[in-house]
Amino acid sequence: ELLGQAVPLIMGVQGRDIEHGLEILQHCAELGNVNCRFLSLALGGITERLGLFGDDVESAELEDLEKCATEDKSVLCRLALGFRYRHGLFYNGEKLCEKAAIHYRLAADHAVMFSQEDAGSGPLHAVRLLEHTAVAAEQEKAVVEELRVVQAEQGNADAAAAVAIDRFFGTGYTGSGSKEEDKKSAAKLFHQAAEADNPLSLNNLGVMYQNGVGVVKNDTLAFGFFSRSAALGNAWGINSLAACYIYGTGVAANRSRGIELWHDAAAKGNNAAHLNLGMLYREGHGPCPPYCRDYSAAYSHLDQAASRGDSDALLFLGLMIKAGEFVAPDCEKSCMAFKQCGERGPWAHLLHQGFMAWNSGDKIGSFIRYRLAAELGYRTALANVGYMYEHGIEDEKFPISQDLSRAMYFYDLCALQGDAVCRRRLGDMHYYGEGVEVNYIEAAAHYTKNENDPQSCFNLAWLTERGLGVALDRGAAKDLYERASHLGYKRRLAYESSDAEFSDMPAKILMTKLDIQDEVCAFLADFSGLLRTLPYPLVLLAHISSEASSCVCGVFG
Repeated sequence: ELLGQAVPLIMGVQGRDIEHGLEILQHCAELGNVNCRFLSLALGGITERLGLFGDDVESAELEDLEKCATEDKSVLCRLALGFRYRHGLFYNGEKLCEKAAIHYRLAADHAVMFSQEDAGSGPLHAVRLLEHTAVAAEQEKAVVEELRVVQAEQGNADAAAAVAIDRFFGTGYTGSGSKEEDKKSAAKLFHQAAEADNPLSLNNLGVMYQNGVGVVKNDTLAFGFFSRSAALGNAWGINSLAACYIYGTGVAANRSRGIELWHDAAAKGNNAAHLNLGMLYREGHGPCPPYCRDYSAAYSHLDQAASRGDSDALLFLGLMIKAGEFVAPDCEKSCMAFKQCGERGPWAHLLHQGFMAWNSGDKIGSFIRYRLAAELGYRTALANVGYMYEHGIEDEKFPISQDLSRAMYFYDLCALQGDAVCRRRLGDMHYYGEGVEVNYIEAAAHYTKNENDPQSCFNLAWLTERGLGVALDRGAAKDLYERASHLGYKRRLAYESSDAEFSDMPAKILMTKLDIQDEVCAFLADFSGLLRTLPYPLVLLAHISSEASSCVCGVFG
C-alpha cells in the first residue's frame, strides 16, 4: 500500500511530490519491502551525489545494496550489484567477474519467468537522446501509429495487425494504459487481420487462445490458427504448430513431426525454434534414436536464438559457457549472457516509460525513470541520464542543473559497456574542451576505440591528418576517411536514410582533397626538378618553385 502511494507521487502520475514520495518509500523500506528498499537507495539523494549509489567503497549505501541483494533477494539490487562488480565500480576498481556472474545469473532466473510480452524488449528501449535522428524517428512513429489506428478502424488488415502487436506487447503510444484492456483490444484486432489471412496475426491469435490471454483459453482453436499461419509459410506459425505436436496440445502428440517442423522454422531464422532445438539437444532429447545429447548442436542453436535477443536462450547459453559445455569456460562471456537476459525482465519497461515521458514533455518524469534504470546498468539509461545532465532540465520544483562532470561520469559508464554513441561523445567533449580542458590525445583515444563507428573514424582521420593527439600521417588519414565512408554508407543502407548523420559524402570529399593535394605536391616537385636542368636564370626559378612546393605541401601536411 505504501509503495502504491509513493510511486505515483515520485513519477508524477497524479501530481508530483518527490520529497513526500521519498519519505513514504523510506518508511516502506523500514517495514521490509524489498522494492521500497531499492527505490529508496536509488532515488535518495540523487541530486547531491555525483553518480551511482554505492560506488564509493566507504559508503554505507554499499552495505545496504549488498543486504538488499543477498538477504532480501531483490532482483533489482542483484542487477545493480552485478553491474558494479563487473566494471569494478568499488573495491578499489577491481573487476570481480565471478561475483558479477552470480548476481546476473540470479537476475536472469527471474527475467525468464516473465512471458515475452511482459519483458519490455521494444525498440524504445534503445533510443538514445544523443542520437537526434533516432529520437525524431520515434516521434514520427507516434504519428504513424495514430494513423494506423484510424486505418484499422476503417478495415485495413495490415494496420490492424501492426496496432495489435503494439497493444499486445505494450510497446505502442496509443494503448489504454490497462494491460487487460489492451490485450482484449489486441485480440479483436488480430481477429480482424486474421480474417484477411495475415500470417503473423494468425499465429499471435493462436498464442492468445493457447494461453487464455485476452480471450477464453481454447487449445483446439489455437491449433487451427497455428495451422493456417504455418500453411502460409510463417516461421512463428510453424514453430507454434511444432510445439503443439511435441506436447500434444490441441492435437495428438507426434514428436518426430514436431521436431521436423522446428527444423523448418529454424531454417527460416525463427529464434524460438532455435531455442527449442537447442534445449532438446542439450538435455539429451535430440532426434537421433532413441535420444541423444549433442552439445555442439545445442550451442549452435542457442547461440543463434540468443543473437536475436531470446531471454531463455541467453540464460542457457550463459550456463553452457560457464560449465564449459562444448566451449572453454569463460566468465566474461557467460556474465554478458546472464546480464543481457536479466535486463530483459519487466523492469526494462523503465526505458520505455522514460522515453514516453520525454516525448510527452515530462522531462523530470523521464529523468527519474532513466535514473533508476541507470542504477541497474542499462547503457541506454546511462547515456540518457548523461544527456540530461549535459543540457540540464528546467523545472520549478525539481530542476536539473547543467553539470558536464556528471554527464561525463554517466557517458563513461555507458562507454565501458561498448556503447559507440557514448564513446564518441566523450571524444567530442575532450576535443572541444566541454567539461574538461581540450585534450586531443584523450579525444583520439576514444575515437580509436570506436573503430566501427563512422563518425569516430572520420574524427580520428581529421586528427591524424593534422597530427593532433596522434602522429601526423596523411596515408593513415586517407585510410580512416575511406573506412568512415564505407561504414557511413553501410549504416545509411541499414537505416534506409538519406540523413546527414549517416552520410558518407564528407569523408569522400576529404579523401578527394588529400588526393588532389598529393597530386599538386608531386607536380611541383617534378616541375622544380625539371627547371634545375635548364640554364642558370631558370635554376633560380626552380629554387623558387621548390620553396613554393615545400611551403604548400608543408601547409597541406
